[in-house]
Amino acid sequence: MSLKFYITDLIISGLDKKDASLKFDTGLNVISGASDTGKSFVFNCIDFMMGAANPPVFIDEMNGYDTCYLVIKTKEGLIYTIKRSIVNSSSFFIKEGGYAADNLYERYAPKLSDDPNNISSFFLRLIGLDKDIKLKKNKRNSTNRLSFRDIAGLFMVNEENVISKTSPVFNSGISLAETKEISLFNLLLTGVDGSALIEIEDNKIRKSKIDAQIELIEGLIKRKEVALEDFEDIKDTNLDEELKLKYETLNLDYVSTIEQIDIHRNRRSEFYDERVSEESKLLFNRELLDRFELLKEHYKSDINRLDFIVEGSHLFDQLHEVNCPICGSTMTEGTHDHKWEISKPSDKFEIAMHAELEKLRIKQTDLHSTIEKINKENAKISKNIIDLDKRIALEDKVLHASLVPVSESLRDRLNEISILNKKFNEFKLIERDINQLNTKIQELIVRKNTKPSVNTEDSTDYSKNYIDFSDVLKDILISWSFEDVRSVIFDTDSQVYDVVINGKLRGSRGKGYRALTYTAFLYALLKYNINKLDTHPGILIVDSPLTTFKDKDSAFDESDNADVPIGIEHSFFKSFIDDGEQMQVIIFENKEPAEDLKNKMNYIHFSKEKTLGRYGFFEPLQSI
Repeated sequence: MSLKFYITDLIISGLDKKDASLKFDTGLNVISGASDTGKSFVFNCIDFMMGAANPPVFIDEMNGYDTCYLVIKTKEGLIYTIKRSIVNSSSFFIKEGGYAADNLYERYAPKLSDDPNNISSFFLRLIGLDKDIKLKKNKRNSTNRLSFRDIAGLFMVNEENVISKTSPVFNSGISLAETKEISLFNLLLTGVDGSALIEIEDNKIRKSKIDAQIELIEGLIKRKEVALEDFEDIKDTNLDEELKLKYETLNLDYVSTIEQIDIHRNRRSEFYDERVSEESKLLFNRELLDRFELLKEHYKSDINRLDFIVEGSHLFDQLHEVNCPICGSTMTEGTHDHKWEISKPSDKFEIAMHAELEKLRIKQTDLHSTIEKINKENAKISKNIIDLDKRIALEDKVLHASLVPVSESLRDRLNEISILNKKFNEFKLIERDINQLNTKIQELIVRKNTKPSVNTEDSTDYSKNYIDFSDVLKDILISWSFEDVRSVIFDTDSQVYDVVINGKLRGSRGKGYRALTYTAFLYALLKYNINKLDTHPGILIVDSPLTTFKDKDSAFDESDNADVPIGIEHSFFKSFIDDGEQMQVIIFENKEPAEDLKNKMNYIHFSKEKTLGRYGFFEPLQSI
């Protein structure tokens, strides 16, 4: 059991006004005193600071005050100050630290939203219910996210609601909210929320959605029926098998023709490759002949040169001796000593010249033979090239004059059949779509006229939880000396959803008893939850649980005018004292606790006397 947070201070401030404040503590806090001293105002301020939409009703003492502060302390020891304008109540401002701390405030939205900075999420985080918890809100299993304001009604009750004849579970007083309030009560008893529920659509909305689907499908059918007008030429024919047979026959011919084309193209390719090879040989031989012609001219030049030398030698041999043209003596005289002389070529020289000539003539003969051989080979190659050209031309003729035109014709016919087949398939597809859409319309009509048979009742068995809760409530009533409590049973009838005490419905008792048992109900929920689930804030705030307003509700029966016995009052306060600091209980009450109990609680008394103790929450107005 743990107290998640508790209130330490409530402060109302204004410009040039003295702060009006109250301090609270864990355990029991009692603010008692006469009427019109501000007790209900303080209750409403606390409610306002915990997310209520409306600020406290204006009273004369509020004049000049504009801001409310609520200081809380968490179980971890953290202190937060919550600030909100009582003039413009749209937003909250929260800071970490006490009222006097200099820390900056952070803005928080006043309602639950996706923005985590909202007052509901702030308090839900403190009590450990900050996950996306769902509450069932109607019989169709629609859900709402849990808000802290949902929980507030089960730990805070004002002086009007505390005497209500309706169940404390139905604390909002709104009949449409009862399913949601039951879901919240069960959540605090079991920890099970409505996240697993499957929502059932409202029947009118469900039918409207189905009608919209039918209208949409009918529009699709009309568009497809218009599209069918493009298929008038084939819609009444049985083209499927006919097209399939034609396609298969033509395709066989086309494949066979393509195979013949491949054969002839391969053959032409072989001829062409051979022709390229022959041309390469011919080109090589021609280049070789060009070189041989140069060599031939070279040999011819060398032979002519040697022939000239040999011829010169012959002419030299035919010369006769003469006297020296210089000195007149014969050339053979020994005294002839001129520096130049003419010598006759030797025999060896002539032999060498003839040998060289012979070699050149042999080479010239070999060269002539080689050139002749190459020319013959070139003639053969040229003839082969001509033959290959004829073969290539023949293959081209077979391909382009016969096979290719046939293949193109077959391909065109196959394409025509494919296009026609595609058109036929489109036609069949549209027909199929129309049939399926018409079937879908019939299914939707049946679904529209058939109410869903899904069971929307909560299948969770809460009986054990209700019994345990009732036992806790019974123990509390006994501890309060509440008559002779023999039985407390929880009536789960959706119109009641309240406890029956000693066979009598709680709401049927007098308003004093109703107020007391209402308080006991909330107190039992607090004790039950923090002992089993620990998701309750651990706070109980009740306005006037013991006071009977005899000047109101004159329409009540005689039992409505009965006061709560003195013994119950003493036991009432003592039970909260005995539970100690494991919770915070704040009671606003006209009646005072016994003197022997006052020093065991945080007791604040509003005297409504200027000279006796504290006048009220605010200082008394000055007389004019």
